[in-house]
Amino acid sequence: MNRQLTLVVGTLMWVMLYCSCNQQYYTYDNQTYNSEKTDYPEGSGCYAQCAIPDSTLQQYHPAIYEYTGQDYDQDYVEYREGQIVGIAEEASAKWVKKKADKNCLSSDPDDCLVWCLVESPTKYITRDMYIVTDTSLTTEWVIIDAIREKSLNAAKDIVEWRGVVCDQYRTLQFYVDLSHALIDNGYATDISTKFSNSLRTSLKKYQRDNLLPVGQLDCETMVSLQLDVHCDH
Repeated sequence: MNRQLTLVVGTLMWVMLYCSCNQQYYTYDNQTYNSEKTDYPEGSGCYAQCAIPDSTLQQYHPAIYEYTGQDYDQDYVEYREGQIVGIAEEASAKWVKKKADKNCLSSDPDDCLVWCLVESPTKYITRDMYIVTDTSLTTEWVIIDAIREKSLNAAKDIVEWRGVVCDQYRTLQFYVDLSHALIDNGYATDISTKFSNSLRTSLKKYQRDNLLPVGQLDCETMVSLQLDVHCDH
């Protein structure tokens, strides 16, 4: 009986050892991932998993060019009535209690109420204007920036592998330059020499607002911020 037990235990240990030695692991961005469980990227460089915002959840109003001249008969000048130029109030949703049945006879008023999700649409700033349809034909215009309108639809971000700045390039000067870039774009106020919580928060807000991969020092974000960094991908 003891010999049989020893044989069984020995066989199980050999199987476990064989399986563990035949698993393949790959290292990216100083993190190790099991190839059998992770859809790891191919190619050289450093990678990390980033949250990719779903652009379909945002309505995009492109930039427009308001005509500032006086000759409204030009072919490149077009009249727009009620042109959206800004957002006065973002769309919102909140839960409120409403009476479900007017014939409810319960002595407890709360029994006659149900929670309802009430959505309020986006409130726009609009005005009538003349716009330029071809800016190469005139210099008499001013630009009105594009508008990204947030949707009320909730959805999870997609997670994908993206190229990131490798550790050896994440120097003190790199974080200083990153801080300056975020400050210049209105997303940070302080200079940081490391990936601090405040710097990370500012970066993530910039990434979400610009529909970039979120949560990592990825190369797409660095290009967007016009930072000259090493991204070997």
